[in-house]
Amino acid sequence: FITEITRSLLNLGDEQLKRENTEHLLDLIRAIERAYRWQPPDNNNSNSSNNNSNDVLLPIMNNVIAFHDFWLSHTMKVINSGSLVLKLFGWDQIQDLIRNAYNTRPYAEKYIIYGAGNDNVNGTYVLHNAPTNESEAPTYIQTGPSIISLATTNNVNTSTNSTGGGADDQPVLTLFRCNMRTKNKWWFIATIIKT
Repeated sequence: FITEITRSLLNLGDEQLKRENTEHLLDLIRAIERAYRWQPPDNNNSNSSNNNSNDVLLPIMNNVIAFHDFWLSHTMKVINSGSLVLKLFGWDQIQDLIRNAYNTRPYAEKYIIYGAGNDNVNGTYVLHNAPTNESEAPTYIQTGPSIISLATTNNVNTSTNSTGGGADDQPVLTLFRCNMRTKNKWWFIATIIKT
């Protein structure tokens, strides 16, 4: 249903677009965005025996990507139209599209740290906490030594548990970002003692 609406909107001719109020076009684009975000994922392609977080997130990200594809195509159509009002509307949409794409980009699943001053810091850090606020950054926890660390050192603690770090009495190393007073963003690795 949503794809038919977007296809119809993209197939509107220049003369039809010129007659449309840009406020109404903006309202329609926002409604289409909400519809894409609330569209249920296609369950025909999922395998119930292999359910994990990617099975849930992938269809949602596919909907976001499909909406961005539509939005970019529609924006390019109005920018290339013969109407100055539509061209200006399109350039305003470019700013919103870039901001929206930036805010909906997925976080990295993991980081591999190597060459640190302390070999125990080297390793794989997986996404642990995705923020709900766009001004925050995700946190990552160490799940084990990196391949590079294993190849270059012999004294790395290789025991891991499901929450990261070494044995249960070992501290968990966490990779996180802080916003400094100078407005710079710095990444840090710190230990979190399990209690």
